[in-house]
Amino acid sequence: MIKIRKVLLLLGFCGFFLSGSTAWAKSWYVRSATACANNGDGTASNCAASAGAAGGWKGFSNIVWGSVVAGDTLNLVTGDTYTGPLLIGSSGSAGNPVTITVSGGGTANIDANAGTAINFQSHSYVTLDGVIGSPAFGGSTTMGIAVTNIGASNYCVYQNGAGADNNKVLHISCHGTSTTSPDDNRGGMYLSGGNGWEVAYNYIYGDTYPAYSASKWHATCLSLFRTAQSSASFTDNTAHDNNCTQMYHDGLRCNGNCSLYHNEVSHIDGSGHADSILIQSGSYGQIYSNYVHDSGDQNIYLDNLYDSVCHHIRVYNNIIDSNPGHGMNMDPEGAAGTAPASTGCTGSGASGWDDIEFINNTIYSTSTYGIYWSGRGTVANLVVLNNIFGTDTTSGYYMANLRSSTSVTFTDANSWDYNVYSTSAVSYSRVASWGSSNTYTLAQLQALSPARETHGKAGIPTYVNANGADFHLANSDTVAKGAGVNLYLTYAFLQTDKDGNSRPSSGSWDIGAYRVATGPQPTPPANLSATVQ
Repeated sequence: MIKIRKVLLLLGFCGFFLSGSTAWAKSWYVRSATACANNGDGTASNCAASAGAAGGWKGFSNIVWGSVVAGDTLNLVTGDTYTGPLLIGSSGSAGNPVTITVSGGGTANIDANAGTAINFQSHSYVTLDGVIGSPAFGGSTTMGIAVTNIGASNYCVYQNGAGADNNKVLHISCHGTSTTSPDDNRGGMYLSGGNGWEVAYNYIYGDTYPAYSASKWHATCLSLFRTAQSSASFTDNTAHDNNCTQMYHDGLRCNGNCSLYHNEVSHIDGSGHADSILIQSGSYGQIYSNYVHDSGDQNIYLDNLYDSVCHHIRVYNNIIDSNPGHGMNMDPEGAAGTAPASTGCTGSGASGWDDIEFINNTIYSTSTYGIYWSGRGTVANLVVLNNIFGTDTTSGYYMANLRSSTSVTFTDANSWDYNVYSTSAVSYSRVASWGSSNTYTLAQLQALSPARETHGKAGIPTYVNANGADFHLANSDTVAKGAGVNLYLTYAFLQTDKDGNSRPSSGSWDIGAYRVATGPQPTPPANLSATVQ
């Protein structure tokens, strides 16, 4: 019996060792180049007593990446100010990432030295996470890695080219001030060519100048692109719970097979048009449960640059309170030529969007259109249901501008319905432009053949506290409450509202991003705060 037990113990030990377990994972440490006199062996957080002794590696350039293997953790000792770039030099594996994080309970400051701060260099299964302790509930987190002094035409976090998959960028703050000419791609986080990325709980921001000032950081918050798209996935790449503000170009954008959700985007401005949340020439994309406010020209922008048709875009449960600009713009402009295979788009010739679903959004206020077709290319199989189109404040603009009944077509006669149109809009009672640029009142839309907005309503919903950015419908509301169509069996992704509360499987739905609470009114979700420790 003793021999059998010994054999089983030995076999179990060997199996454990060969299974790829992280039991043997190591922790490594790096100190800033100015914090310590000697370069240590990376095994301890203290400064080494002599060269090569136990202690942190001195500066990013002295990290021995050959020692950092799958499952290991590289700790940036907090309280130090590091000089970039941090050139990541190791890959992890599935279930055993290389983790780069912080130790010491404070902030590791990275001075990008007027260049790029962090570069993944085509490595995969790397988790870059500046989290300190346990993140607070609801997305309010403490950033333990703070990047500053990002150079013009450089980046906070960067990856470009195929071969970098399944990476994470979490709890990082990026602050830039460059006012060099507006820069389409550069500045914040530019992550291109990979699959399986998660970018979350980051704070990307410029200086707080007066709104629409050209003195803001001339950069884009986040570009999350991939080089090859799968056939039908909306979640190959995700960006969620990020706070992006005070930029002079774009906010968050991806090119398909992606989900952008639970983000807060504000004060995105530009010299031409600035896009707060953008899907650019890609199929299978979702934009949902975001809060966009006080921002620039295009709050949600679907921009198909190529002479090709892109498909399957879902826009739902979003809150838009952004007096400058449009609510959602569909723009198949087709100016850049043939779409590369990476977009997942099909065909050639006329540029277009196909299968766009704009459902259960709350647009509280815009200066122009709530939903808009640019007038270029075509939009097919459009669905516009259960949305609140709030006040537009500029005369001559309508809450829905779809212009052409030939270039914009709906999935069926019931796909434009159950929306609320604000009676306080400047151009009310004309609510929509449709068909040869004709403009219609709600009653005139309903009199068309086939009828549009058969169940649409006009009025001003009652919110819990719109002035305090709480756009939950009040229990006392009589405009949007219980006035929507039930889509429970039609769209599984709509079975929960912006708060994650379940919508009913039977009976009428509430129009807009939130389900009305049946009990005490819910506490409004706090704006995503971003505290640098």
